[in-house]
Amino acid sequence: MDVCHACDNRGCVNPAHLFVGTRTDNMRDASRKKRVVLPGLKGENHGYAKLTEHQVHSIRLLAFEGWSQKEIAMFHGCSRNSVSKILLGKLWKHLPWTP
Repeated sequence: MDVCHACDNRGCVNPAHLFVGTRTDNMRDASRKKRVVLPGLKGENHGYAKLTEHQVHSIRLLAFEGWSQKEIAMFHGCSRNSVSKILLGKLWKHLPWTP
């Protein structure tokens, strides 16, 4: 069994903020709070995802229409590097690409 932190303050020892759970309970709680990513999660289910599937499709479509990576990044509020990796198939590769 693990001692889990309800308040997410690692230094907190207030008994009212602690609860007992299994390792699985603790990992699910951490994943829900985006403090850890469980294996196998992709896309919007990934704990660190900042874009939606709809935005990824939009990024690909805008690139197909001739927008620059910088313009696309500014439009979607993400980095040009993220746009580049999406277009190169390094990120969000599980989504089919259809123009």
